[in-house]
Amino acid sequence: MDETECEIYDPFDSLSPSERSETMSKALSQFGERMRDNNQRILKRVLDIIASTDGDEELHLNILATHLDKWSSETVYTRTRTDDIENTLFWDPTITRLRDFEPWDWSISELKNAEDPEKLRAYAAEFLKGLELAVRAKACRELLGDTTVDNLRLPAEYYEFARQCGGLASANYDREVFLCDFSSKMYCPEELAGPLDKIEQFSGAISGFYFAAGWKAGENYDNCVIYYALTQHVEEPEGPWRWRVFVNNWEVHEWQGPFDDIFSFMEWYCDRYNQVPWDCVQSSIRRTHEKCKAAFAEAT
Repeated sequence: MDETECEIYDPFDSLSPSERSETMSKALSQFGERMRDNNQRILKRVLDIIASTDGDEELHLNILATHLDKWSSETVYTRTRTDDIENTLFWDPTITRLRDFEPWDWSISELKNAEDPEKLRAYAAEFLKGLELAVRAKACRELLGDTTVDNLRLPAEYYEFARQCGGLASANYDREVFLCDFSSKMYCPEELAGPLDKIEQFSGAISGFYFAAGWKAGENYDNCVIYYALTQHVEEPEGPWRWRVFVNNWEVHEWQGPFDDIFSFMEWYCDRYNQVPWDCVQSSIRRTHEKCKAAFAEAT
């Protein structure tokens, strides 16, 4: 292959340092506000559904705890008030009613709000350095050529993201959408930069793209995965390569993307919670109610 460097389209890289910082900061702020609204809205509706079932507050709290233990479409196990208290919502003794349970506000982990932001920024810089080397080591030299691979950098937007944020997350109070965290695992970069055939296989992109480099940017148990991948359209073999975000949520048989930048991905992530299948949520909670009710009857 010609040893001239391949063209990699990275518009964020053309911004000045101050523009990058301001653009990312604004996007993260908007994400945080929208996800807080999502979490409050969804939790309120979940609590309303639980409250509409028969039973007392203790039963309703156990329904909530059992519901929140779900990390797939199947109920993990039925909670009772004394079960594994440390891992349920009952670590807070003030929670004695459904309405005492407040939505958590961990949707965005901004480093500026950390106890020691400089220490975390230094850690993020070290992680980025390791991830860059790991991605280069797994990149396809046949597609990109030695020169491009040896000088390959992560997308400029991701450098700025990692400097400001330790990850994005959803509370998933509905327990049906199951979107995973994004970039909350900033360690073991060698494990994140997996083999390209695996990235292509699990990205959800059946066809249409060549994959030349990438890493796993998020994973949620066995039902959702997010990849950042350097790709090129198959139909445009002379076109530029571009970093894109791919989401494969096989729990709900959903493949999303590719997103051409992190900003369109964050917007979609927030919008996805406007499409909660509430009929499924209600059916699931009704089933959980019956299981918890039976468990209580057996215990008495």
